[in-house]
Amino acid sequence: MESMQCPLCLAQVQTESKPSVGLRRHMCPTCGSFEVEDFDDFDESGALSNLGYPRYLLSHYVRDWNERHGKAYAHADRDNGALPSKLRTLSVTEKLQRTLMWIADKTSTFYDPAKLNRRRDWPVAQARDVAEFDRFIQYWVDEEALKYLSDDDVIVTGKGWRLVDEVRPGGTKGGRQAFVAIPAACAEDYERAIRPAVTNAGWIPYRVENDVVEDKICDQIVAEIRRSDLLIAECTGGRHNVFYEAGFAAGLGIPVIWLAKSNSEEPDLPFDTRQYQHLLWSDHADLRTQLRQHIQARYPDVKE
Repeated sequence: MESMQCPLCLAQVQTESKPSVGLRRHMCPTCGSFEVEDFDDFDESGALSNLGYPRYLLSHYVRDWNERHGKAYAHADRDNGALPSKLRTLSVTEKLQRTLMWIADKTSTFYDPAKLNRRRDWPVAQARDVAEFDRFIQYWVDEEALKYLSDDDVIVTGKGWRLVDEVRPGGTKGGRQAFVAIPAACAEDYERAIRPAVTNAGWIPYRVENDVVEDKICDQIVAEIRRSDLLIAECTGGRHNVFYEAGFAAGLGIPVIWLAKSNSEEPDLPFDTRQYQHLLWSDHADLRTQLRQHIQARYPDVKE
């Protein structure tokens, strides 16, 4: 064992060399435990040159891996495809939400204080550094969702818990809602393919059970889209309500996954959405597999 700089967060950490396999394990309290190859190197921008990711994204991913799997991120995991082809940069809203939910997870009862350790825990919200993580916390203090009891102790207020419940649909701890915009005629596609794919990817699917446009239904649609972290738009049939819901979500900054049934290489996609990548599917088994894999690759931090 020896002490050296963590290649991700740059803190001094304990490391263990495995010369027989050309690996080194880092035991970092900030990033978690992980292995890198001896020839892994970082360029001047802080990106791991042979992977192309900035340090803070890798730090977030490795920390999340440790917490989700309860074990170190091993080099074999990278070889087995555990590191997705593209790590997603969270939006500012997502980072803020993640900060609030993480603090809420550290409390056991109402008004139970959470102990903060900014230098250790800044990667949980995919912050770039300690200072940015502190700004995320201060935002919620200013919004009266959090309240300091001391420099390192903070509580979630009643307003904060209401916000947590809004972020976590149905009060499900860690749950994330995916709104499914789909024509009523495609109900079988939803039940046999989309719903199981979304559920198996660790998300909570939501679909309005009525395709009739009424005031109450419109209000319900708007409210559910606002509380969703993702929208899945099934474009088959070209229904206007699907494009309205997808456009509303996109305007709010909510990511949209576009679907279309097609048995040809050049499907008849609407002009307005043709510029976006669509998951083209041929049958329910194909749709289930493609959609689940796409969501898991795009959101590797969501637990199954």
